[in-house]
Amino acid sequence: MIFESIGKKLAFKLSTIAVFISGFLYNKDFLFELPIYQVGKYLLILLLLFLSMFIVVTRFSFKFPLDNRGPLVQKFLFIALYVLSGIVFIAFFPLLSLYFKLVYLLLFSFGFYILLLAINIFVVSEEKGSLIPLVQPSRMVVSLAFLAVIFLGSTVIYKIQIFQDYEIISSIARFTLFLSFFYALFYSVFWYVVSGYSKVGQFTVDLARVNWVLIASFVALGQIAYLLSFVPLESYGRALILTSHAYVFLIFSQLYSRHLFVRRDGVKFVLIIVSVYFLVSFM
Repeated sequence: MIFESIGKKLAFKLSTIAVFISGFLYNKDFLFELPIYQVGKYLLILLLLFLSMFIVVTRFSFKFPLDNRGPLVQKFLFIALYVLSGIVFIAFFPLLSLYFKLVYLLLFSFGFYILLLAINIFVVSEEKGSLIPLVQPSRMVVSLAFLAVIFLGSTVIYKIQIFQDYEIISSIARFTLFLSFFYALFYSVFWYVVSGYSKVGQFTVDLARVNWVLIASFVALGQIAYLLSFVPLESYGRALILTSHAYVFLIFSQLYSRHLFVRRDGVKFVLIIVSVYFLVSFM
């Protein structure tokens, strides 16, 4: 297949460039404000994003059996959520200078490249059926990307004006959006929760517990997001609170599924959430 003849790092760099150009075009007027040019702009963005994802899909290994490609699908979904939330986020801040937007897009694109490298480590580890030294640093990268997606995506949903003339319909629509977003995100990190703690063919984690905790997490986050929509805070303040809760849920799911959760961890979680609430209160 195309792109298979080139190295993974080069393929990931090409994919990163496509993502950066897509973000730039999405947040910058393209030629004139005539409809035909705007249509061309968004078609070009879709083409570049498709090219980027195609490169990623092609260059990730597909040596897994057909009945065991769930983790790969979850990884691709996670990457897609990172890209979409990051590109759309900056568009809701039109007063920011072009220089600031370029810096943001550069950092976002660099994060995308590092995320691809990190996920590739997991793919290689799963292929070999054993842990490799770089898995633990890669876990940190994926964790940070998860928090970034929560923050960026939640900010976008809070800023979207949905049926603003109809308060009840608007609330229901926003709650539905949050639930869908959190479901997709927590589904996409299932592989991450169980990875790094498995033997060949046998998990050392309780998969039933993982499923239960992740389902409870996205439902709880949806309810918290809905309640926060009535709190007089900036969108990014609400998103920051949701990010703290999401971080707690993610770590709890890893500890609880391995029967390692202790009372001391619960105290830490409470301190994290209270600290974020205290910080946001001054915004």
